[in-house]
Amino acid sequence: MAAVILSDEQTFESRGVFKHVENLLPSYARPRFIRIQTSVEVTGTFKLLKGKLVEEGFNPNQVTDPLYFLDEKDKNYVPLTSALSSLFKKWHLAVSNSGVLRLLSV
Repeated sequence: MAAVILSDEQTFESRGVFKHVENLLPSYARPRFIRIQTSVEVTGTFKLLKGKLVEEGFNPNQVTDPLYFLDEKDKNYVPLTSALSSLFKKWHLAVSNSGVLRLLSV
C-alpha cells in the first residue's frame, strides 16, 4: 500500500498514476492499494507513524480516507468500496509470479 498526500487543488488521476507506476516499477513492486490522506502523522523526530496504517489495512469500514485498488485488467486504480472489500473477504487474494492479483476461492 502507498499512502499519499495531494497538493492543494490537485485531484487523483487514477489512470495517469497507473501509467506512471507501470512505466517506472516492475509488476511485483507496484502498490496494490493507494490511500489518499490529508496529512501524515509523525513523531517528534519526524518519523512516520505507520502502525495505525498497518492496523487499518485496506478495510474501507475502518479507513475514512479514499482507497484505490490496482486493477491490472482495466489498467487503472479503482475506488475500493465496501462491496469490493467484502468480496476480498469471501475470496482468497493471491499474487501470481508476474505480480498480477488473482481471486481464488477459499
